[in-house]
Amino acid sequence: MSSTLVGNETFQVVGYQPNGLPSGETMSVTTGQVASLASANPATINTNITTVGNGTLTAAAIVGGLITRTGSTANYTDTTDTAANIVAALTNYVAAESFYVRIKNNVAFTQTITGGTGVTVSGISVIPPLAESLYLVTINSATTVTLLHVLTAPIISGIPPVLTTINTVGAGTLTAASIAGSIISRTGSQSATPFTDTTDTADNIIAAQLNGKIGQSWEICYQNTTNAVATITGGTGVTVSGITAVNPGESVFYLITYTAASTLTMVGYSVGQAAATMQSAVLAGSTSGTTTLKSTAIAGTTTQTLPAVTGTVASTSGSNLMIHDVTRSTAAVTANGTITYANVTGLTQTVVVGTYKFRAVLPSTVANGAGGIKYAFNYTTTVLSALEATGIGFTASAVAVQHTTTTTTQTDLFTQAAVVIMTIIEGTMTVSTGGTIDLQMAQNTSNASNSVTLIGSSLEFIRIA
Repeated sequence: MSSTLVGNETFQVVGYQPNGLPSGETMSVTTGQVASLASANPATINTNITTVGNGTLTAAAIVGGLITRTGSTANYTDTTDTAANIVAALTNYVAAESFYVRIKNNVAFTQTITGGTGVTVSGISVIPPLAESLYLVTINSATTVTLLHVLTAPIISGIPPVLTTINTVGAGTLTAASIAGSIISRTGSQSATPFTDTTDTADNIIAAQLNGKIGQSWEICYQNTTNAVATITGGTGVTVSGITAVNPGESVFYLITYTAASTLTMVGYSVGQAAATMQSAVLAGSTSGTTTLKSTAIAGTTTQTLPAVTGTVASTSGSNLMIHDVTRSTAAVTANGTITYANVTGLTQTVVVGTYKFRAVLPSTVANGAGGIKYAFNYTTTVLSALEATGIGFTASAVAVQHTTTTTTQTDLFTQAAVVIMTIIEGTMTVSTGGTIDLQMAQNTSNASNSVTLIGSSLEFIRIA
């Protein structure tokens, strides 16, 4: 049996809950009201608008309830269709009836919504990049419509971490997809020559991340598994700071922040060892053979017993990298009335061809600030092709800093006519001919008071390439 709604008949509706009526109550409605209600609240239909630049939000798209906006390559303005066209798209309108439309701005640029003839946009009319806004559309009359902003939220992609391998020989590009993926493994044979990797543009990274909330941040890990130093620079709209050089075997963590439209910051804040460089280690046994420590755990094993180790474990003077060689002064060294350099007892390192990081920690007492103190490296058969050194000297109330690049022996790495109580010298050097390196001290200016480098001073060398 079927029935047809005819004219404007009145009938009872049971169990309907408009405006909070309890379930089971009855109310009277007309067939005209039912028809109007059905036409004013159609099913949600997505409309894709791909116009590059300013566009029109058509009546059909607005009535459909969901608009996905793509295509634009700069900030843009979209204008709604006319109120009359929006009302016509509903077929039958009921005055003061409302429905929602959601507008998704799926590009990395700002979208502004303006009203066409008879349409008023109230509240917030700007949708940020990669965000969506919800508007309440109210039919005021056959020729007037209001779009009232309800809320705006970022479009979150939920991209899981993905490992991307980049094996370009020489300078490369950190693609938007690799940065959005959060983990970058940098490989490729670099012949020990430093190289530079440049990020993709901010716009491409923002689009790949699909996260349009300005102020949003995420982390990435850059693993340098090559045999050369990598320098990280920013593409258009990307500023790299903090840690910009990644040594071989290091992993650097960067915090990327979406600071403004088309603008990202990339701040390096932590350095660790790259997983790919954690290779198997081989130790000589007490009698014969070898014991290998694998980089992966053995199932069910929590303890491994190693044979006794005899002989010398290879260090910076051998072929192994990333081994710390630390020497400690065995006696205090005093300079009085002399600016001639003398060895700090015990602070001597043997080096081979390669690149090194170094750090010297030198506590001291200076009886007279006029005499002060100074430090230098003395090279015996050693020849350097490059040196970057920074010396920092502390008094009880001040700090002095000195930068040195010359490779000449006994060049001052730090010198100060002051009562220096601690000096720290660190940097990198490239050795082209092996030999020995002595850390030396003297007075800044000849003075008949003692300048003393104290026992317990240390010198650390790490071969990194």
